[in-house]
Amino acid sequence: DALAALQSIDGELATSVLEMENRTDYLEKTLRENHIGRLSAGQCIPSSGIVFVDIISNLERIDDHSSNIALAVIDKIKVVK
Repeated sequence: DALAALQSIDGELATSVLEMENRTDYLEKTLRENHIGRLSAGQCIPSSGIVFVDIISNLERIDDHSSNIALAVIDKIKVVK
């Protein structure tokens, strides 16, 4: 959605990307907490946990980049007006 907002300079789509970022932050926190609980309970092994945490971190980083693109679109719209 961030790239689509950039291509079309769509402020509404950019705003929806920013709203999605808040949900992604919450999801990341929840996934990490649940994972720590599974590790503490011995339900998974630490080596697989490292991969899981890396995936979560990378997805959050992608989301942060998308948010930066969305903010750039919104800033561009403000400059044009």
